[in-house]
Amino acid sequence: MKKVLCIVNLMEPGGAETFLMKILRSLDRNLYSMDFMTTVKKTGYYDDEIKRLGGKIYNMPSLKCHPVQSMYLLYDVVKRNGYETVMISTSSSVYAVLLLIAKIAGCCKTALRSTNSNLPQEAKLLRLLHKIFYLLPKYVVDVKIAPSKLAGEFMFGKAGVKHNFNILNNGIPSSKFLFSSQEREKIRKDLGIEKNVLLIGHIGRFEEQKNHDFLIRIFNEIRKIHNAKLVLIGKGSREDDIKDMVMNMHLENDVLFLGIRNDVPQLLMGMDGMIFPSLYEGMPNVIIEAQATGLPCLLSDRITSECKITDLVEFLQLTDSETTWRDKITQMIDKCHDREVYSDMVDKSGYGIENVKNKFVKLIFE
Repeated sequence: MKKVLCIVNLMEPGGAETFLMKILRSLDRNLYSMDFMTTVKKTGYYDDEIKRLGGKIYNMPSLKCHPVQSMYLLYDVVKRNGYETVMISTSSSVYAVLLLIAKIAGCCKTALRSTNSNLPQEAKLLRLLHKIFYLLPKYVVDVKIAPSKLAGEFMFGKAGVKHNFNILNNGIPSSKFLFSSQEREKIRKDLGIEKNVLLIGHIGRFEEQKNHDFLIRIFNEIRKIHNAKLVLIGKGSREDDIKDMVMNMHLENDVLFLGIRNDVPQLLMGMDGMIFPSLYEGMPNVIIEAQATGLPCLLSDRITSECKITDLVEFLQLTDSETTWRDKITQMIDKCHDREVYSDMVDKSGYGIENVKNKFVKLIFE
């Protein structure tokens, strides 16, 4: 059996972690083993499922607070278990140090999957370390991976993506996202959304990157001319701030905070449009999923155009006014029809989980 150890921050619902879970679920577990090591010593949302699927989870004491102990744990785990490949999903080059430790411990292949196209402005130390260690991946990474060229260039540089660089799409089980009017009616009923209500949605962590403040201001403009509701799916450090903003703008009866959900396909079917005004992204997996359900998506132009795989995606600048965003998303919703046809389009565009899994196996295990 071939084995890989995947290093992540924490196995919580997020783009990189959700991607790895989709791969784990689709692997032939008689041939391949996929274990995880987290850089934070906490229980993750996916931990129980990983164990049910036969995976192991190792928790570093805290890479930030106890770097020596954390690196020794990695060395010991790789050495004792004989992992052929160690892969890390990260947005900063500093974490490539862990792949150097894995090589010293004897692993044959290292892989780094770049997960983003920038770092938070407030993370000044991490941004500094990223610059300092910028060349390290060149020397310790055997397989360079990213979900988009933009995310790849951020980690490996423009020269780095010209050699031994692989775009690995955020695959989805397309059939699960095939639009169903029955599922749409059911989820809207469960949420208390009437048929004549325009339902706008967003799925993502409550962090600066996702730009929820601007999203709320856009929705406030939509609400002025439409009978509309907004659903926000996710958790994060800024959730309370956004709830306060909603209260201060007297939108508490029209904005629903749904937390982490396991019925994302149905929620996307229930929506009429998605607004995604992120400050930066690697490759937003949820936009691929949304397109599979036939959902119009309006994105900021800071997000890579590579996620536009159907005619459902449009872009605006973050300097455009809230009313411009309002008018654009309503126009997109008005002309959206035949949502059932898009699941097959997404699958044929190379985002079907089976195709992505096969490429993952070739890159990581072979």
